[in-house]
Amino acid sequence: MREDFKQEDGYFSNRIKHRLGLFAVISASIVLYFILLRWDQMMELLDNVTGILQPITFGLILAYLFRSPINFFEQKIFDHRKSATLRLLNSVLIVYVAAGFCIYLLGSVIWPELKKNVVNVVTELPDQINYVVGYIEYLLSAESGLNEIAKAILEQVYEKAVHWLEYDMWDYFNVVLSTVTVGVIDLAKLLFNFIIGVLVSVYVLLERKHFATQSKKLVYAFVKPKDAQILLETAKETDKIFSGFIIGKIIDSAIIGLLCFISLTILKMPYTVLVSIIVGVTNVIPFFGPYIGAIPSAALIILADWKQGIVFIIFIILLQQLDGNVIGPKILGDSTGVASFWIVFAILLAGGLFGIPGMIMGVPTFATLYYIIKTYINYKLKKNGSMKYVEDSEEQ
Repeated sequence: MREDFKQEDGYFSNRIKHRLGLFAVISASIVLYFILLRWDQMMELLDNVTGILQPITFGLILAYLFRSPINFFEQKIFDHRKSATLRLLNSVLIVYVAAGFCIYLLGSVIWPELKKNVVNVVTELPDQINYVVGYIEYLLSAESGLNEIAKAILEQVYEKAVHWLEYDMWDYFNVVLSTVTVGVIDLAKLLFNFIIGVLVSVYVLLERKHFATQSKKLVYAFVKPKDAQILLETAKETDKIFSGFIIGKIIDSAIIGLLCFISLTILKMPYTVLVSIIVGVTNVIPFFGPYIGAIPSAALIILADWKQGIVFIIFIILLQQLDGNVIGPKILGDSTGVASFWIVFAILLAGGLFGIPGMIMGVPTFATLYYIIKTYINYKLKKNGSMKYVEDSEEQ
């Protein structure tokens, strides 16, 4: 009798689970239908929510970037006989004071020089371009056919320029003025959100262990222990990949920018600060970053002095060789664990979809997916006993 009741209870339990699953699928389908039906409104709502949560986003990003140096001070520098709270507070204070000092240094020392370089580019670039155009006309003067074509092109450009100055310039000026006004307002909002984000990041860093414990409890509450352990290990490895790559790239790019500044100063190159910042910032982009920064920098220097431009091209090639073979591997190591082909693939795909942010974040994202797929495949190979055949083929 009891076995009959157990079978009947199991039957009803399976029916209830089946109906609940069916209800969930139907509900999700209805929700998806209304999302697609109101797609524009949903995107507008998402933009509004993203704008509201921008300080939280800034805070989480800053907390993630500052976590490693804070851990270093907390675990390696301060005396462990002191309370954990006091060590954490002192570490947070030191890291944020150092970051504030770097911002002050950027504003008081580097910014005036950068502003000076930009002003020089704006004022000198037209004359440099006119010189290049004049030199091209001089080279073409010997060939009558090419000279006539060049004159025709220059006349068309001149006519369009005059037309633009007479009719289109003021409309364009009004558009630029309104854009600048909106940009100033957006910049003020961005600055305010960033300040709030700094406060949020301090709170997140002080409570990070508490948040980690809560997240761990949440995972174990809704997932089976074995699956929860896999999820936590995957999250730990993901954090290792992202933090190692991003922080390592920032340090590597800072070193490259500093070496570029020192070397260009010794070589007495024009636009030293501007070029060094361009080279350092674009170096954050893996693989293609050095070329993205080197091309406009070389063009600026060549327009000022073509001999120095050639010297700069040789120097930047040597600098990137130093970075690719010595500095980068020392700092980054094998933080991604992905072959060069897949790195290029990830940069091209993510860059094509999301632009510059995609080029930066595409590599660690792909490395995480690669790690998950690799771990799952190895698990399946071990489970069905095929791992030894794969290992034998790799040895051969």
